[in-house]
Amino acid sequence: ITIKAQSGANSYTWSNGHIGQNTNVEPTLTTTYIVTAELNGCTATDDIVVVVFDNPVPSINGDNEICLGDSTLLRASGGRDYIWNTGASEDVIVVSPTTTTKYYVTVSDVNGCSAKDSIIITVNSLPIIDAGSDISVCNGEHAVLQGIGTGDILWSPPLFLDDFTKINPISTTTLTTTYYLKVTDINGCSSTDSMVVYVFDYPDLKLTN
Repeated sequence: ITIKAQSGANSYTWSNGHIGQNTNVEPTLTTTYIVTAELNGCTATDDIVVVVFDNPVPSINGDNEICLGDSTLLRASGGRDYIWNTGASEDVIVVSPTTTTKYYVTVSDVNGCSAKDSIIITVNSLPIIDAGSDISVCNGEHAVLQGIGTGDILWSPPLFLDDFTKINPISTTTLTTTYYLKVTDINGCSSTDSMVVYVFDYPDLKLTN
């Protein structure tokens, strides 16, 4: 900041060593500056106190990773006013990035001092899966489900499946059934797909003579 002494003297000497009517200062602590003015051999002094406030200490709380398609809540703290790089002016915002994104917030306090903080949200892609094609069987036959996917496997409903946690379970259902395949990867992201096992009865065949 610039401190200006009243004009009218021949010379000005500041306590920070500067010579001149005005002095530029950048104190890091509250500081008193004294100026001595001289006119025709007569001197006078005055002082001014420059108060230095601490900057706010902002922080952002929220998830650092989400799955594609999800939203997350970001909560800023440490001040009175908040401005996000999204344009939002609340302390809490909800974001739904589709790619890894960095969010900034500028936090201001009651003294008008401000500081910034940021958070990077990594967006993890969903696992690629396929429940396979629909299958038709005759009643009493079995069907091998042709799922594709890597991770934690879960077929539902589990009834009539020999193992609903493996990718290619065997179904012995006696009724047409829609099976749903859910695969969860190491990031906790999940995808779901479905297929149908159609069960047909044998024809009612009778022979006569």
